[in-house]
Amino acid sequence: FDSDFTLRLNYPAHHPIARLERRITPDPTTAALDISLTIHPRRDVALPIGLHPTFRVPDTGVQIQTTSGGMTFPGPVEPGVSQLAEGARFASLTAVPLRGGGTTDLTHLPAPRATEELVQLTAPQGHVALAYPGEGFRIEMSWNPAHFPGLVIWVSNRGRSAYPWSGRHQAVGLEPVCAAFDLGPRISTAANPLSREGHPTAHPFRAGKPFTTTLRIRASAL
Repeated sequence: FDSDFTLRLNYPAHHPIARLERRITPDPTTAALDISLTIHPRRDVALPIGLHPTFRVPDTGVQIQTTSGGMTFPGPVEPGVSQLAEGARFASLTAVPLRGGGTTDLTHLPAPRATEELVQLTAPQGHVALAYPGEGFRIEMSWNPAHFPGLVIWVSNRGRSAYPWSGRHQAVGLEPVCAAFDLGPRISTAANPLSREGHPTAHPFRAGKPFTTTLRIRASAL
């Protein structure tokens, strides 16, 4: 497409947020999309927020490019399937602790075994890249780190057998957040392991004051 468009979502009258507006604008000069999100609060409230881009993982592989460390999800993402140690810290995505000991490299996907995992990077600095060496291109994603200080990475590696995944879904979510994973407002607005370490997990909204943030997704040749 060669023109922008806007999507709107109205919340119920009792909700502290009145509506969301997402505008998607193609860059006419390069292979990129600029995506803005405006949140219209009805009243003062602190809430977790996140953006949820998800990218395909072909059998030829992808490589996540980041220097940030982080934390693994504090429970099994998919019971009986997930392999990472729960609530563990790591300094590099190349050495993420496993439940049974040792580490695994999550920068190269797909993983050799079926699994579903979530990790949260704590200092991505508003940038992450995803290389497709078998297809000759690279995706770069950038955002405002003051709005989204963390990045949740969802590794969906054929680990969900239920419909519609059916053991075939192979993708990676790269999700800028101000949240404690996807655990919802109750946990993200309270003291939690991430917020206790100085990583914000909720954003303060002010009544009648729209909040706008942007995300840029750009493709380039390797």
